[in-house]
Amino acid sequence: MDDDPELIPVRSDEELDTDGLAAWLRGKLPGAQGPLEIGQFGGGHANLTYLLRFGETEYVLRRPPLGPIAPSSHDMAREHRVLAGLWRVYPLAPRSYVLCADDGVIGAPFHVMERRRGIVIRTDLPARFQGDANLARRIGETVIDALADLHKVDPKAAGLDELGRPEGFVERQLAGWTQRWHAAKEADDARLDAIAAWLDANRPPAQAVALLHNDPKLDNMIVGAEDPARAVAVLDWDMCTRGDPLMDLGYLLTFWGEAGDPQAWIEAASMPSWRDGFPTRAEAVARYAERTGFDLGAVRWYHVFGTFKIAVVLQQIYIRFVRGQTQDQRFAPRRRARRRADRQGRGVGGGVGGAGYRLSGIPRSRPRWTPPPIASKIFVVFRMERPVMTEPDPWWVNGILYENCTCQLLCPAHVSFKQACEGEKCLGYWGIHINKGRFGRLVLDRQNAVVLYESPPNMHEGDWTMRLYLDSAVDEEQRAALQQILTGQVGGPWNILAKFVKEWLEPEIAPIRYDDIGTHKRLRVEGVLDSTIDGVESKRTGQTATLGNLFNVIHAAVQFMATGSSKVMDPSFTWTSKEKHALWSEFSWTGP
Repeated sequence: MDDDPELIPVRSDEELDTDGLAAWLRGKLPGAQGPLEIGQFGGGHANLTYLLRFGETEYVLRRPPLGPIAPSSHDMAREHRVLAGLWRVYPLAPRSYVLCADDGVIGAPFHVMERRRGIVIRTDLPARFQGDANLARRIGETVIDALADLHKVDPKAAGLDELGRPEGFVERQLAGWTQRWHAAKEADDARLDAIAAWLDANRPPAQAVALLHNDPKLDNMIVGAEDPARAVAVLDWDMCTRGDPLMDLGYLLTFWGEAGDPQAWIEAASMPSWRDGFPTRAEAVARYAERTGFDLGAVRWYHVFGTFKIAVVLQQIYIRFVRGQTQDQRFAPRRRARRRADRQGRGVGGGVGGAGYRLSGIPRSRPRWTPPPIASKIFVVFRMERPVMTEPDPWWVNGILYENCTCQLLCPAHVSFKQACEGEKCLGYWGIHINKGRFGRLVLDRQNAVVLYESPPNMHEGDWTMRLYLDSAVDEEQRAALQQILTGQVGGPWNILAKFVKEWLEPEIAPIRYDDIGTHKRLRVEGVLDSTIDGVESKRTGQTATLGNLFNVIHAAVQFMATGSSKVMDPSFTWTSKEKHALWSEFSWTGP
């Protein structure tokens, strides 16, 4: 369809209704006549992006990811609102033409914008550009210039002078993360309490109100294919708001690894800024100050605030283990890791985040920079709405898990594992849709799998029989990795579940399709399974009813109640259910 290296065939579980989409777009976009061709851009971490082509006319469609999402995240209406006006005053913003809020067209809200051509640089420079120090410096300067130029845009000129709530923006951010810290800590912690107190006592006054991108980094830019120091577009505007521009800068600096940093830090950073020639963090700050005219005397505060958020996220992970919301033993040492990092910090006030930025000009040499406290030993990058930890972490996956069995609406064995199911045996399945995941360096994004099972009514006694179905749409290496995870061979929650299995039947490979339209979900394994799941509405709230604090090693702590109707035609598992027990939840598994 195109020679763009980012384009891939549309993934089987992310296909769009071509005819319905084409019919909706006609009359709303110039040139939207004739047959519609659709391709998919394979990069990105969450939102799904497609190429639309009507003959020679091209557009880009953006929609939220599959699976349940938080109400305020992946906001296509916000992204459309921003890009419908920003392009007039900020040339790197692609123009958005039309928004569709009707889920009935493709299953989710979406907007359509112009296409920009170029490449996206992710964790490293393309091989043909490596070793060119002058080019590396120009690329780094391009990133800083793109951010600085955005922060100089007059929001009113873009029609965005009512976007967000800029008054008290920094105060709300600090208060929110401080509250999360107090909610997650198990006992007083003088070091982190002191950092929070330092941040509160030294909170700088906002010197400007600007448009914030809220996720500024190199892989959210398109650059020239032949000259990657030429900015073509800035992408991913669904979190754009108004506030203190230095919050954007502080966020960017957390991704700006450089030569001399610990290797784990470099590997965790999502930019190749460690390569020879890239500006140092100090040089990046100096260039930003020169281009914007902002006073960067307090830049240390914004960077330390970013590391404070990292520590809070790690504590939230650890406290889930303490409170029994996860059985993953790997979470147990998180608090010790954070405390070791605290001890390595250089104190509060003059020592907190002492980055040694020089704002009088760009330094000639590459000054040595020590990461702020906490970050000095904890290497975390915020990606895909979860932290990716670069201490030994062979695999992790997150997504949605759903189940249906032949039991009554609320299965007794699910409420209390040592209760018995109502029938002579329990027949059911677990459906797994992975949004994001890694197995070492192997990408496991957007994979589907199904586990069929049969057990005696007293499930806790064991003697389960299971069969795993893997999606034929992914390659053999990905299937092998997922098989190891779901059969408990590489630790994690499925390792605990595997202790109850008497026999694993031979795994099968088949096309698997997962559709998610709000509270209605459908799972199909070709020739084997056809299942629909519908959320149960709470009479009290009018929303899908939930169950909380249940002991379940593979589900999340909060699960959504549903009814399921399934037909299973596996040679060893043949059963049907009609409006029987079903659940779904968002999972996050790691191992070993």
